[in-house]
Amino acid sequence: MPTIKIAKESLEGPKRIPPGIYWVRFDGFNPQPTKEATRTGDLTSSINLLPDLKIVNNSDFHDRKPGKEWLNSNAGWVLRDFSHCFGVPLAGTAEAPELPGEFVPPDEPDPSKWRYQGPYIGRTGQVELTEVYGQDGKGPYINIKRYLCAIPGCKENHIQDLTSRG
Repeated sequence: MPTIKIAKESLEGPKRIPPGIYWVRFDGFNPQPTKEATRTGDLTSSINLLPDLKIVNNSDFHDRKPGKEWLNSNAGWVLRDFSHCFGVPLAGTAEAPELPGEFVPPDEPDPSKWRYQGPYIGRTGQVELTEVYGQDGKGPYINIKRYLCAIPGCKENHIQDLTSRG
């Protein structure tokens, strides 16, 4: 059996993404019910949308994920900022805002089987990344600090530090 040689440099792993502002591309959602929704059996009561974001326009970190983003369906303030980051206002009305687009198949009760179709696919926007430590003190991890709004003349009060909310 042949041996597999490993380059010494590859043992260091990929270069850490430093804090800063980056362009990201949206490639889709990977929705999952939260642990609580799974426990209660109401799979759509709380969904982690888990957006698939990749850094673009950066030769050092092209196609790298900018940390894990949960993007929970019950956190409307974050969904609004996420949507505005890609230059898309929320759909629906002021009284009943909705995420633009749809998940298919529409009659599937398990969010993990849904596939998103909508205006975010392939769009780019800017995010600010920061280092954070986990509740267990481990880290630092890179996380999204804020989504930068791409809607001209927007008057919304966007969250400036998503990492300080928990």
